[in-house]
Amino acid sequence: MSKWNLYPISQSWVDFPLIINQVLTLLKEDSVIVEIGGGANPLLTKEKVKNFRYVVIDIDAFELSKAKGDYFERICTDITKDNKQIKCDLIITNMLLEHVENPKEFHKACFEMLNDDGKAIHFFATKYSPASITNLMLPEQWSRKLLYSIQQRKWETEGKFPAYYRWCMGPTKKQICKFQSVGYIIEQYNGYLGSGYLVNIPILKLLEKFYNNLVLQIRSSYFCSNSIVVFLK
Repeated sequence: MSKWNLYPISQSWVDFPLIINQVLTLLKEDSVIVEIGGGANPLLTKEKVKNFRYVVIDIDAFELSKAKGDYFERICTDITKDNKQIKCDLIITNMLLEHVENPKEFHKACFEMLNDDGKAIHFFATKYSPASITNLMLPEQWSRKLLYSIQQRKWETEGKFPAYYRWCMGPTKKQICKFQSVGYIIEQYNGYLGSGYLVNIPILKLLEKFYNNLVLQIRSSYFCSNSIVVFLK
């Protein structure tokens, strides 16, 4: 099987935890896991990390203070300016990369944080999905209202932040070369086609279904909405 794969959008939410669980089973006891951008909602549970050191890093101290639990360490920093605080065996990000202004510096910082044979797993939204294009076109205030009305998010714990979608593509040749230029070996790169935002709006749901069928037939990495990439140092 090729390590560059395309799947329906719904599969992304299934694959991400599965991929993480697979990598966790390979880690040695007392390995260090860093989640970057975990903020108010760290991804891993206490049970998942009971044999590891789990560190949640975020640049926003207020968001980080909202996170519940005492089974992880909290570090408030911008790793592109200060990544010397910790070395780790696994880095995880969940819907963070699209919000990174300088992706080259970010990925270099992650690379430096990883121990040899360490891995990074990133789950991110990509640039040319209908939702991303809408987000880029609308003023931030408007896009925030639209997102909260469609997804019915909780303002307190599920904030919306400015998105840039730099280095956020499916497994295109150009994007693969960018990641490899940092020094990574790409173990897996999945792209996910389609949209799943409009399931609660009957009329728009039909248009979304038509779009999903179309992009699944075209099967181009440029039409991905989400991607998951696994890097090896």
